[in-house]
Amino acid sequence: YRLKGEDIKKNQKILSKGSKINQQNINLIAASGIRKVKVFKKIKIGFFTSGNELRKPTNNLKNSEINNSNFFALNSLLDKKFISKKYYGNLRDNLKFVKNNLLRAAKNNNIIITAGGASVGDEDHLINALSSLGNIFFWRAAIKPGRPIAVGKINNCYVICLPGNPVSVQLLYAMLINPLVEKLSGGSFKLPNSNKIVANFSMKKKTQRMEWLRIIKKRINNQDIALKYPKQGSGMISSVSYSDGIIEINEDVSEIKKGDIFNYFDFETLF
Repeated sequence: YRLKGEDIKKNQKILSKGSKINQQNINLIAASGIRKVKVFKKIKIGFFTSGNELRKPTNNLKNSEINNSNFFALNSLLDKKFISKKYYGNLRDNLKFVKNNLLRAAKNNNIIITAGGASVGDEDHLINALSSLGNIFFWRAAIKPGRPIAVGKINNCYVICLPGNPVSVQLLYAMLINPLVEKLSGGSFKLPNSNKIVANFSMKKKTQRMEWLRIIKKRINNQDIALKYPKQGSGMISSVSYSDGIIEINEDVSEIKKGDIFNYFDFETLF
């Protein structure tokens, strides 16, 4: 037999405002006799890719053309039950075109996310467009990869401009943008969980930026060991596909020595 109230007491709060309903707690709601729960509306997110050079995936690229992998990355990253997403297409390298499309999308979304066009090249118009249409909260961050990130607002719509390099898109979204999206959706702002790991390599750190280094994790003598993935460029998509996660190296660290301990973020958790 079961004692009355041995699990949940009468009038006990079972979930706080902002809690995410999921496989872990939905049975608790039902077991408590609750048939309806008031929830936040799905957050509306529109997203763009950017660049004249982008093409749908093909083996027949010409000159400077590249496959538009960022569409598939963002489309997958935004595939959450609390998000209503819409792809608004590829932004051509034209300031008027960029402004018109950003303004149109801002009227129908809570957040706009763009990939590419946030640098300082002649054909990178996003920052000028955002500055003209709204406000820029910040542009450029001391992060590698991901320095050209910008965040601003057009009327009531937040605008997040990610770099065009695919690794930057994936890591910035997982580490920073996803917690922000959850907060704006009605939840809490919570950065990803990490575990400690021991570096099995040495290297000089070239920049004064905080760095996310892709690593392969090994378990040796009951200890998690980090092996540096050989390709670390922000355009090296394989560095995410073929590694296990990242270690976060603070901006004040100029040298990594074998045996140093870092925070490790596993891709299975991040993605």
